[in-house]
Amino acid sequence: MRRSHAMKLVEKVQELAQKYGNFYLLDENKMGEHDHAMSMAYDYDHLNYRGAEKITARIDSVLNSIK
Repeated sequence: MRRSHAMKLVEKVQELAQKYGNFYLLDENKMGEHDHAMSMAYDYDHLNYRGAEKITARIDSVLNSIK
């Protein structure tokens, strides 16, 4: 997906999250400004087990924050 399309999609989901309480956005890529080290990646598009542990903990945190 091109960044220009991704940015539009992220904006739409952010709008939905503001409008509806059951929409959440966890943008871990942050248009390349993420905090995942290369050691956490399997390749350009996929995390390895270290990256999976980190993102799973973050997803768990978001899910636990939902009331």
